[in-house]
Amino acid sequence: MTTLDKKSNNLSNQELFKYALGSLQLINDYLKDYDEKSFSNNIMIQDAACYRIKEVGNAIIDISDDIKDKHYNFDFYLYNSLSFGLCPTEIWHLYTNKSKEDFDSLNSLFYHLEQIYFKEYIPKKIERITQPKQNFSWSTDYKYPIKTKNSLWTVQKK
Repeated sequence: MTTLDKKSNNLSNQELFKYALGSLQLINDYLKDYDEKSFSNNIMIQDAACYRIKEVGNAIIDISDDIKDKHYNFDFYLYNSLSFGLCPTEIWHLYTNKSKEDFDSLNSLFYHLEQIYFKEYIPKKIERITQPKQNFSWSTDYKYPIKTKNSLWTVQKK
């Protein structure tokens, strides 16, 4: 499965959250060794980051309405809109923006989505996490998508 869509997706809500969070982590991993000029000159990295941001949107679109209704104050529409994609310049801005403003950086997108994930699936963990820190670190290593020895991306099926 290369992309997520309603017709072929048999993933649970929890797996969809992990997939979206894992995709955000991958974007961060892709870009960590690049400056703006080298990123703008590497079409493969741009393409990978653009693909992953679209996959975040596709995963969130497939989250059940029950969860979306339960967290009605969360901006799922913002994440849904990512399924249309972002240009490489916008992705670079998200990556380099260290602002603590809501949804203004890659870290912020990750943090807010992770909060909903924790509330739903690991409620005790939410008590320990308060706000994103200036020196942000990924709090959990999500298994979706999986990086294999051959650098292929796969999604685990049950």
